[in-house]
Amino acid sequence: MSKNLLITTAIEATWREDMSVVFLGEWCCLYAREDVWSKLDSVVMDEYGWGEKQQEQEFDLVHELYEELLIDVSNYLNEYHRENKSVRYWRIIVGQWLFRYTSIVFNRWHTITSAIEKYEISETVIIDYPVEKMIANDSLGFLHLVFGDEWNHRLYAKILQSSSNVTCDYRSMDSLPIDMLFNKKRAKSSVINIVYRYIKKAISPLIGLLTKNNSVFIISSSLPKIQETKLFWKLRQFSNLQWGPDITYPPPDMRKRTMVSLQADSNNGLKMFLYDNLFDFIPVCYLEGYNHLVELSKVAPWPKKPKTIFTTNSFDTDELFKVWAAHQIENGSKYIIGQHGGFYGTNKYTDSEMHENKTSDKYLTWGWSEFANQIPCMAFSVIGKLHGDWDRNGGLLLVQLHRDIRVLPWDGTKCFKEYLERQFTLCDLLPKNIRNQLIVRLHAAYINLGWEEDIMWKQRFPSIHVDNGKKSIDELVSSSRLTIHTYTSTGILENLSRNIPTLCFWDQKRWPLRESALRAHDKLMKAGILHHSPESVANKVIEIWDGVEDWWNDSLVQESRVEFCEHYARIPDNPINNLKDELVK
Repeated sequence: MSKNLLITTAIEATWREDMSVVFLGEWCCLYAREDVWSKLDSVVMDEYGWGEKQQEQEFDLVHELYEELLIDVSNYLNEYHRENKSVRYWRIIVGQWLFRYTSIVFNRWHTITSAIEKYEISETVIIDYPVEKMIANDSLGFLHLVFGDEWNHRLYAKILQSSSNVTCDYRSMDSLPIDMLFNKKRAKSSVINIVYRYIKKAISPLIGLLTKNNSVFIISSSLPKIQETKLFWKLRQFSNLQWGPDITYPPPDMRKRTMVSLQADSNNGLKMFLYDNLFDFIPVCYLEGYNHLVELSKVAPWPKKPKTIFTTNSFDTDELFKVWAAHQIENGSKYIIGQHGGFYGTNKYTDSEMHENKTSDKYLTWGWSEFANQIPCMAFSVIGKLHGDWDRNGGLLLVQLHRDIRVLPWDGTKCFKEYLERQFTLCDLLPKNIRNQLIVRLHAAYINLGWEEDIMWKQRFPSIHVDNGKKSIDELVSSSRLTIHTYTSTGILENLSRNIPTLCFWDQKRWPLRESALRAHDKLMKAGILHHSPESVANKVIEIWDGVEDWWNDSLVQESRVEFCEHYARIPDNPINNLKDELVK
């Protein structure tokens, strides 16, 4: 075999034209740069981790690694911050980030080792980015760094340096070529934002005073605002603030970080790497900024001793809330998490569901239950919304997903390219009269992920209207005759629960279902709601286009919809009363 240059990302400063190259994955080959990469003598490596048994085994293995690492990280953070907190305390604060770190490193490690095993890699180019620029302030900033090539390039470089004999051609850069959004000063605020910040600062003490004795603290409930207000009324409480004090993080202390490390009790290369490099990647909020968060949590305009804390979203990246909640829970508060949306209870692999279950005392689902702490409750986001709100003479709405963000143990960029081709095939199969009424609704996050789906759609179908994800999805749905959801989304659950004509269309390989969800989904297939090929869903659209209402009101369709919603998008008769009862039990 000929020797090859390994290219790990789309950073063209690491490419060479004078030798054969191996692209580590499809993420290296951006659509907008095809005129460059297509001219190279290259091969793109198959993506790692897509065997069915392999996925199941490795998802479990990542969880095992994470649980072991969590105990060691908890012990270290207790020592570092002179605390004596439980593992659950640290799971609430750092757990979601730590699982993603474990999963990402697992994937990048095995992707590199697979490339070295499959190809004769002789060389790679490494850009020496400043380490401190690759450390996020918080877990949301970490996710934004993971989206970027620079951060991934550095991680791949560290893996190659520690686990291979590949020759590294080092190149220095004085500054990063892109704006590292979460580690630089933010752009100047608009006048509206400045005024809003002053208003918040002015009213926070008053509302904090009115709510300091609230027995139930609610934040990010997913309920429509009117319904959330009703809930507070039922609880006989003032509505508590959804925000806390502004946070300013210190810079990472690189001297201290280079002096600390965790030792793995294993000679396994991956495990040793996970431990050895943790402090090169852990966000500031868990080390240098932790004590500041603790102090802010003491003056936040939130209850001092709530009996119950409820959220459907703040458990993930709201660092101040997590620190405040963890302290309250250590002191006896009950922690209730509500299901955020789609994927939960149906998909085999959901990276957040296990974390939410393990941190909460009670987990309120949209209708399903598998463990003792899971309570079938309601589809929070649609409570009180108008049912049957759609336009009998409207057009066709095709709802899209964004590019894979690569936080799971396997890669999904190639699958996303295949996903897009399936969408294009569907559009090709639609007759002109329907296609001319089509709106393609891109996911709002697409703009940050570099795949330029808007350009791809416009080049393939110049006459199609492409919505960039900024318009309200409810507005688009209500003005459409028929909506097609193309992944196992929250939107499917919301539409079905609101009795809005909906077709679902996704690849079973990419989104495999768990055993307990198969029966309800099989019924959706028999009713013609769920499809797994572009040909099937296109034929259904053509079949029902002039009689969507008659098809949707058919007894088989409605029975399958109602049964599905009972398990996965339930709306009880008295939802706010029911929720109040769950929160005060």
